[in-house]
Amino acid sequence: MLARMRGVKRKLTAHAQEEERLHTQAAARIIHLDQLYAINSAEDVKYEAWSRRRLDRLLADYLLRHGYNDSAEQLAKERGMEALVDVETFKSMSRIREALLGGSITEALAWCTENKKELRKMEVCSSMALP
Repeated sequence: MLARMRGVKRKLTAHAQEEERLHTQAAARIIHLDQLYAINSAEDVKYEAWSRRRLDRLLADYLLRHGYNDSAEQLAKERGMEALVDVETFKSMSRIREALLGGSITEALAWCTENKKELRKMEVCSSMALP
């Protein structure tokens, strides 16, 4: 019983850390958008700075989607926008993609198992039985 409780505590701690990361990201994104609404016109100097930050964020997102994870992570760190760019999600996705390209489905099945509940809610894998 004690071992099960420790397991539950470990899982809850991991979920709490993930939830905290998501809250931090959401808050940073809200602040980023709020800065745009505080700008009165496109001619304002603040708009140029906001637009440059947005371009950096879009560039990092592009790099992540095309597999340049290290470059995107370095750009996010240099620009101080780690909370606006979801590097960890894309790194996880890249690991799964590389494993699939290498002929292994282990990573993908592990991800499906971790996200089984959400996948069922979205009826993504309703035609296949998840482990």
